[in-house]
Amino acid sequence: MPLNPAFTGLDPAGLAHIVISGLDLAQPDSRFPKKGTCLAIYSYTVDAGSQIDKTLADCCDQWNALRRTRREQEAATREALRR
Repeated sequence: MPLNPAFTGLDPAGLAHIVISGLDLAQPDSRFPKKGTCLAIYSYTVDAGSQIDKTLADCCDQWNALRRTRREQEAATREALRR
């Protein structure tokens, strides 16, 4: 069966661009993630069979743990250099 000539395909990246731009989140000074990051989070969520809020909470927990570890490593390095 042929497609309707008015049919337009939209890939996930195009959809992410439309949503992010439509919500005016694509400002240069914005800290909102780029569309590639949003797509990676969405893809992980789908692949894991998870909910987006759980994925984001898990990512935030992991990010905070990494930041805490990095601060501890920096403090240990500064202490070692003082000796």
